[in-house]
Amino acid sequence: MKMSKIFSLVFTLALALFSALIYQGCVEQVYAEFDFQADIIFIDAYALTELGTSSVTITKSTFENENTYKVVNVTNAIVNIENINTGEVVEFTEDVFGIYRSPTNFAASTGEELKLYIELEDGKTIESNSQTVTSTVPIDNVHVEYSPEIEFNVEYGRLVPGHRLSVDFQDPAGKENFYLWKYKSFEPLFVCKTCKQSVLRNGECVPSGANYVPPYYSYVCLPDCWQKNFGEELPVFHDLLEDGTTIIDREIAILPYYRQPSILIELQQILGQFAAAGVSTKRLFIDRSQISESSLTQNDPIVLELCPTCPTSSPCVESATRTPVKPVGWP
Repeated sequence: MKMSKIFSLVFTLALALFSALIYQGCVEQVYAEFDFQADIIFIDAYALTELGTSSVTITKSTFENENTYKVVNVTNAIVNIENINTGEVVEFTEDVFGIYRSPTNFAASTGEELKLYIELEDGKTIESNSQTVTSTVPIDNVHVEYSPEIEFNVEYGRLVPGHRLSVDFQDPAGKENFYLWKYKSFEPLFVCKTCKQSVLRNGECVPSGANYVPPYYSYVCLPDCWQKNFGEELPVFHDLLEDGTTIIDREIAILPYYRQPSILIELQQILGQFAAAGVSTKRLFIDRSQISESSLTQNDPIVLELCPTCPTSSPCVESATRTPVKPVGWP
């Protein structure tokens, strides 16, 4: 692997393990020391076998101050994937979140050998080893289970309601396999634009000129709109101890009950080394209409302008987080 200066090319997940030594009911406190470094580049790349799902995320470690260490997205890079078999080069495009996405008509094919090339804004280049695209392992079943106390949530300081997602699948025998699960959800979005102490004119929030305006005006989505949310947890599974077995009820996500509307989950199971992999997708509609517990967050009341000629709606524009297209699987 070629690197300019000091870079780390990461296609897998770093797992931090913490342990305590317990003897005869006593706990010995262990202090961990970490050597944090700035300007380390991390690459999170997926060349997948479904159209338009491949992506590359580039992040960099940095110190905000003496006590704050964080990882930020690297923007304005040139990102390409080369098909070693055919010589074809596919250019990825950066979206508003600093994630580089493949063209919608691109999908990797099983057996292809792919290589990742990145050129950073300062001219430094990163090149990966070639990766062979693995075949897919289908998801046989997706299970969803609701509990009023699904997990302890640090933000709310208590056990919160939500759904547990798990899957069944048949692991291929005789080969070391790694699995990664990613998911995104679709939720109905009712308000596409909110103007705080202002009004919507020609698509922009502007001062109203009136002596009094409410704290905000709401402009409902037209046409119907769905918000796309992406799961942050990336569970991984190595079949070392379960090679060739049928995996039953493997937990892959916890979905806290943040908002009341029902949701549609798109779940992806990736098999391989995470760089070039086969992917199997399932969609599952979760009806939340019968849940008696209150959702963790509440939508603000909709406040419309009342004058006859004032706008009351705002268009739903396709983006990384919104879509006016009814998701497949939505009833």
